[in-house]
Amino acid sequence: MKTSILKLLSETENLLKKCGQGDHAAWINEKARAIKNDKADPKQLKKHYKEIKNILGGMGSFSDLVLIPKKASGLSSAKAEAKQRELIEKLWGAVKTF
Repeated sequence: MKTSILKLLSETENLLKKCGQGDHAAWINEKARAIKNDKADPKQLKKHYKEIKNILGGMGSFSDLVLIPKKASGLSSAKAEAKQRELIEKLWGAVKTF
């Protein structure tokens, strides 16, 4: 499960970078690094998963971000929005039990 969460976080970070959301991408990167480093501590992993769950929905969350891709990204706004929804659903499915 942790591997799939890390993969989803990497995809999320890349999408955010392509859409000029560097601060949000950095937060995602920090969470991914923390999860990698806290392999042996279930309490810390649970804490990180809850934090990820909390940023997926609600006011000011990842789902509220309007993603406008940089021209160099090769993404259209529609594709960025679709990927955003896909990642939210997959991340939610991975962390909802925490």
